[in-house]
Amino acid sequence: MDLGIRGKTALVCAASKGLGKGCAVSLAREGVKVWISGRNEAALLATAKRLAEFRVRTERADVSSSSGWDRLCGNIMSDGGRLDIFIITHNSRISAILFEHSLARMKISP
Repeated sequence: MDLGIRGKTALVCAASKGLGKGCAVSLAREGVKVWISGRNEAALLATAKRLAEFRVRTERADVSSSSGWDRLCGNIMSDGGRLDIFIITHNSRISAILFEHSLARMKISP
């Protein structure tokens, strides 16, 4: 099924295992450039290795802090200047608020 998202850029948080990993795999298969983040670097690299044939970027990040979001968003923006899809599978409310603040500080519309 073509979801019409080929060529988009996505950020999937907590993507080293479980639901986040499943989302990252599905998006990559649809032709999306996927950024995966999480706190466990070894698990992130294992997920990236599984997705080696796709356009996947990894970023070890603790998104429970503003500084973690700032660094992550800054790296994504410097790599292509856009973020079309955002998936977070943990601490949704807190992380979403911090994410929004990071975008605002960089003058990017969510």
